[in-house]
Amino acid sequence: MIVLLTFPAVLTAAVLGLSARPGAFFHSALKRPYLLLLNALPLYMLTLLGFAASGLLWLSFLIPAVVMLPFALVDRFKMLIREEPFLPSDFILIREAAAFSGAAKDHAGPVEVIIPVLTAAAVSLSAFVPSPVWGVQTRLLVAGGILLAAWPLNRFVYANGRLACDGFLYMFWRHLNKMGVVKPDGYIKGRSAAVLSEYGSAKDAVPGVNVVFVMGEAFTELSDEPFFALADDPLAPYKQLKAEGFHGTLTVPNYGGGTANTEFDVLTGLYSLFINPSPSSFWHVKKPLSSVASVLKGQGYGTVAVHPGFDWFYDRRKVYPRLGFDEFLTVKDFDGAERKGGLVSDRAAFSTLRDVIKARPSPLFSYMVTIQNHTPYENRFDSKADILSNYFIGVADGARELKSFAGFLNSRPEPTLLVFYGDHLPALGSAMRIYNELGFDQGLKKFETPFLLWQNDASKPVFDLEKSLDKCGMRRGGRLSAHYLGALVLELLGMDSDPFFQYINALRREKPVLRDSAADYQAILYDRLK
Repeated sequence: MIVLLTFPAVLTAAVLGLSARPGAFFHSALKRPYLLLLNALPLYMLTLLGFAASGLLWLSFLIPAVVMLPFALVDRFKMLIREEPFLPSDFILIREAAAFSGAAKDHAGPVEVIIPVLTAAAVSLSAFVPSPVWGVQTRLLVAGGILLAAWPLNRFVYANGRLACDGFLYMFWRHLNKMGVVKPDGYIKGRSAAVLSEYGSAKDAVPGVNVVFVMGEAFTELSDEPFFALADDPLAPYKQLKAEGFHGTLTVPNYGGGTANTEFDVLTGLYSLFINPSPSSFWHVKKPLSSVASVLKGQGYGTVAVHPGFDWFYDRRKVYPRLGFDEFLTVKDFDGAERKGGLVSDRAAFSTLRDVIKARPSPLFSYMVTIQNHTPYENRFDSKADILSNYFIGVADGARELKSFAGFLNSRPEPTLLVFYGDHLPALGSAMRIYNELGFDQGLKKFETPFLLWQNDASKPVFDLEKSLDKCGMRRGGRLSAHYLGALVLELLGMDSDPFFQYINALRREKPVLRDSAADYQAILYDRLK
């Protein structure tokens, strides 16, 4: 019986020992000792339930070890690589596991071997220990008691918690309660409808302007930071476009990853940070959802999305149609296209975007997410270069191809507005290691990427971008939360007659960078996604 109660404690220590930051957890546990109990309790329940069902000591130890140790390892690597805990909703991204495992092997060390080996040894030794003998009645009482206790524990204990350092088991169980959109505190039914009823007046639309959104994978202006002195400026072509157009800084929901969250924010006007943690906010798009694409589609625009990656990644093949896209070009449409660093090059991506624009009638909303400069950067474009150099090679390629694409748009007769922005900072080493070494400001700055609005020559007689932006309350070089960008474009074109997007633009004027709570907005978000 002593062995039966001891093993879960050993397994708890193993799981917590695999934490990416065990010191942070135990420091937290010193202040809140109950965290040890909350992390141990699931393993005790699983072990006792296994023994009640089988009556075999070794099997009751093997089951939780086989289930929990792989989860703990994934959590460790995910925290090291992305500084994000392993979440229950990650199971929907199971096919991304191959790419993740490739990055994880570079972070493997003795801890990842020693702890599982010692745990396996403990399970093996249990086979030589006589199992306690429980009668049928005792086993049924134990199993029933555990199952009955699970609901109140889940409802009143494990539905709370905030930080990854609260321990993997506690946080994983807690996130099981957060798979959907949770009703915000103080939510009042009908509140969002009352707020939006004040908006929705007709606008004077700017007719026939093609709209092109391009999100550059990990595109930033890091090379302008004072600790770099690069002989060749990778951003030089981009800066030429900045001088011709309107630019600013976008505050995005993630750093080092989370491309789809920035996509979600820009396209829908909804704010990822007000949604429960998940592999991406796309997880919550279960039905048709109003977006920039659907609004423009309602105005007679064709809508085409281009992403030279797998269509199942972030479930885009289902999400894009729900956002209003009629077509979606994926990696299958880039068969034979140039690769760079193993992924479809930016040159090939922009070439396809040119073909899309040439082949489809106006007005057209085309939307592209590039992929070439995706992490990891070790040995990526130049095996002799370090991580940063490889990253800047990708930035230079993206800036050059964007400038070339703008030249193409200038050669076209259709008036066109180009909207370009980065999705997030690059993941430069594990746990922001290189940023730490450089002394990079890791406050709000780690959530900042550039954005650019640029119009071709054919559009200038149709509307004045600078005056339109001034009318919208925008100033060159300003900061803007990502979820405002799409709504801003709709307002520029006089196509934000949708009450929600008018509300978003009003909120932008009040809080251009939204970081704290906004009760009305959160109620609207909940109603749109529930």
